[in-house]
Amino acid sequence: MATESEHQQQATHNEQFLNAIDHTKYPDWFATVAFYVAVHLVQSLFCVSGDWCKSHQQRNDLLRRKFSQVWRQYQPLYAYSRLARYWCMKVSPDHVPYIRRRLGKVHSQINAEIARLKKKAS
Repeated sequence: MATESEHQQQATHNEQFLNAIDHTKYPDWFATVAFYVAVHLVQSLFCVSGDWCKSHQQRNDLLRRKFSQVWRQYQPLYAYSRLARYWCMKVSPDHVPYIRRRLGKVHSQINAEIARLKKKAS
């Protein structure tokens, strides 16, 4: 099982790729990669909280139940990704700023939760 640090490194790696994508040509891939950045950020949170999941459904349920503020920001990224990947929804370049804002909010919410959990543990 990966560590908090390994998930953070993968999130950073994915985010570097996200920033390299020509979002005017590939907004669907922008949405998908943004989601996978968020997945690794969430997994890093779960490492700190002592939680574990092995599927998107378990991750979604746990986030909804235990980290509702994070879930509210994460869920639209999950939805965009699924719609683009499985339902061929046309993601417009106009959607990219919204996706980017949501990902930024996922970052901040998770950083706040991790800080809270680490402070509580010390």
